[in-house]
Formats: sequence, structure tokens, C-alpha cells
Amino acid sequence: MTATLVAIQAGLGAAFAVGAFGPGRGSDPLASSAIVRRRTIAIRNVQLFQDLTRSVDELRALGEISQAVSSSLDLDEVLTTIVTRAVQLSGTAGGSIFEFDQATRLFHLRTCYGTEPELVTALAATRIHLDETFLGRAAASGEPQARRTSRRR
Repeated sequence: MTATLVAIQAGLGAAFAVGAFGPGRGSDPLASSAIVRRRTIAIRNVQLFQDLTRSVDELRALGEISQAVSSSLDLDEVLTTIVTRAVQLSGTAGGSIFEFDQATRLFHLRTCYGTEPELVTALAATRIHLDETFLGRAAASGEPQARRTSRRR
């Protein structure tokens, strides 16, 4: 008799055992099945630990932002703390916060973190209108937006 045992946890990886089982084969299908279950549980535990670590980091960031808001009357300091922690949590290279001017319907760069000086200069000089740009349409929709970009070197 031959059997193949496979246990897969979607999105987490896979643990598997393949073997020939039966009299005189030397393999015990129940023991192999238990090994697969333990490996699958171990994979899930690693994922849970990673999720917990990320949640703790996010809570820490929220605490820092709350502290900045409650301890400072300096809006620039608060916004810089927000963008800094957002960049760190998202694992991105940099981030920016723009301010909207209702009279002109334009966004203006307010603060940024991790952004190269040349890009800061370009962002500050860019006309970002509510009705004419990706940023403007995202703000108008009130929903998170994402667009894949490519970096040219």
C-alpha cells in the first residue's frame, strides 16, 4: 500500500510527507501524519508571532503619535511624527503629508520623511489640483487608493 500525506496551510507555507506505507515498509502513516500536523502548527505559530509583533509595533507608533499630539502645540512636529512612524511601519522609503488649500483647490507639501532633497524640491514645485491628479482624486473619494509605480534608474 502506498500513501501520500500532505498538509497545507494557505498563505503560510506547506509541510508534507510522502512515503510508502504498509507491512514491511518501515514507515508508519500515523507517525508521518503527526509530523505533518506539528510542522503545519509550527508554521502557523510563526505567522501568529509575526502578526503579534507587527501589532505591537503599530500600537507603539500610535502611542508616540498620541504623545506628540497631546504634548505639543506645534502642528509641524505632530505631522512629522505621524509621517515618520507611517513610513517606518509601512516599510517604505519615504512619505509625505500634503495640506489642502480650499480657495485654490491645490495641495501643498507640508512635511515629509525619508524623501530625497531633489524629490522634496520637485514635490514642493508640483501643482497638485484636487480634480486633476491621482492625489486629488484619492482625497476627493475619501477612500484609500494605490497605484503601482516604477522607479527609473
